[in-house]
Amino acid sequence: MEGLKVIESSIVAIYEDIEGQKLVNARELHEFLGSKRQFANWIQERLEHYGFSEGEDYTSFNKIVKRGSGGGTIRIEYLLTIDTAKELAMVENTEKGRLIRKYFIECEWRLKAAGCVINARDAEKLRQQAKLLDIMDRNSRNRQAQILKSAAEFFKDVLPDVSMQAIASEITILTTGSRLIDPPEVEKLYSAAEIGEMCGISANMVGRIANQLGLKTTEYGTFLLGQSQHSLKQVTVFHYKRKAADRIQEFLDAARKVPVEESLT
Repeated sequence: MEGLKVIESSIVAIYEDIEGQKLVNARELHEFLGSKRQFANWIQERLEHYGFSEGEDYTSFNKIVKRGSGGGTIRIEYLLTIDTAKELAMVENTEKGRLIRKYFIECEWRLKAAGCVINARDAEKLRQQAKLLDIMDRNSRNRQAQILKSAAEFFKDVLPDVSMQAIASEITILTTGSRLIDPPEVEKLYSAAEIGEMCGISANMVGRIANQLGLKTTEYGTFLLGQSQHSLKQVTVFHYKRKAADRIQEFLDAARKVPVEESLT
């Protein structure tokens, strides 16, 4: 980032350009906030959703990042005004978001009022708060991972393999911060009621036809945990793939043609 100098770096660096404008690197802000989303998706969605204007609220530029032996890729970087950075921190609605917003406000006030950076004692206080939040965040993630692990163990006899793989993928993110196990590619599933809406029949009729055609297999769907219609009890309910809906529709179409064909003979 040529032409920029760091004027504050106790938590997230604040830069100043040659015109004296105070700026924040969006990628560094994203890293501090600990968002699980990919940076490119996160920043593009935030800028578009909240109506930020390039040239007024932020600027963007290409940066070449070296990869391997002499190669490199181009990635887009964003520099945010302090006001934009404060708003992005606020909409995260997390403790880290509130902390970094408070940090920006205090830095901005001090820079405007006294022409100096945040003092060492306050900077250390903010660093300690950030460290405590990191510990709390790790503890929370570990508790969530343990809950998922216990639930997977309890329901392992009824959960399909794709669900177990998805849980394992989520546990690795919670405990390490990285996706060590790729989530499964899951085909969209439909309830009996949704299939009924597609085919113009009731959910009960869907179940009867599925039983008659032998569709309640892994080829056409899977059993998932759900709540009983008549109690709070957890039950396994079959959910259908799109191909099951097509088979049921073919069955109904064939059944509707029978009277017509018989009347013509």
